[in-house]
Amino acid sequence: MKYRGEIDELRDAGFEGFLKITYLVEAFVKQPPEVPGAFAVIRETVEIPWFTGAPNRFSQKASKRQCLDPQILQKRWVFGASLVYVGRSEPESRDNSLRKAVRHLCWPATDPNSPLKGPGSLIWYIPNAQELLVAWSTIPTLAEELLLSFQNRHGRLPFANTDAA
Repeated sequence: MKYRGEIDELRDAGFEGFLKITYLVEAFVKQPPEVPGAFAVIRETVEIPWFTGAPNRFSQKASKRQCLDPQILQKRWVFGASLVYVGRSEPESRDNSLRKAVRHLCWPATDPNSPLKGPGSLIWYIPNAQELLVAWSTIPTLAEELLLSFQNRHGRLPFANTDAA
């Protein structure tokens, strides 16, 4: 079942893109733009995923050290939400573009040896993570607004946000 609620809200807030991670890593894509901004990772469903605890990287075998307890992942899941992560380009960084931030998030899909750590890395434990959508806005403050709105609605941060963006 596709869920349009949060996707439509993001479009109304000025987010664009809505491209699958598969597309972002397999094609030489000149998106998102090379400017600061905010981005969101969305599932097209609100159905509860079945977690195995192993990361999903285009069917690559995961090392045991990268596996997490499925019960921990299940407890982190936000029921009724399709938004799974909100991030932004780092304003303090010299190269603080959306493109670099999104490519960093998507890197584990291209390199099975890359470590699964850092902001948003929990997305790789969602089944079919490569099918998640990435949307972005060139307004960096939208990350904080989106997180606050999500927290007000659901009582906590999105699944892969371990702290505020």
